[in-house]
Amino acid sequence: MKRSLLVFCSFFALSIFVPAVAQALRFDLERTGVRCTAVPGTLIEGNHEWRTLENYDFRNKDKTLRYIIPEGTYDIVVDWSPRKQRDLPRLLNVPDRDGILIHTGNVPEDSKGCVLVYDEEDVRQIMNLIRGSSNSSIYIHW
Repeated sequence: MKRSLLVFCSFFALSIFVPAVAQALRFDLERTGVRCTAVPGTLIEGNHEWRTLENYDFRNKDKTLRYIIPEGTYDIVVDWSPRKQRDLPRLLNVPDRDGILIHTGNVPEDSKGCVLVYDEEDVRQIMNLIRGSSNSSIYIHW
């Protein structure tokens, strides 16, 4: 009896104090076309789905013409945005670009190359998923 109780207590203690292993996440951003300068899409992770919007072309501060994020897979983290003065999802290793965020916006002009979602709750959900994972990536494609 003492031995079975000891085994049970040891198992119970381990199940309480050993944290769950975080899963890797892969977001999928499927672009659905181009409408003037707007590129609508859908961002999917598991059973979560968000509508997105990108600005097809825009001008940088130095007035050079830039285009949407190239197709591919990018790491994504939650990081401080000095411009927005808050934590936001940030895409890493985008060729010739930095500061690519996921933030709110309603029209293409709200973005200088970032991925827009429609409200703050969407941003919070995405950040919570990223923070709860061991590593996250986003696959962007047409």
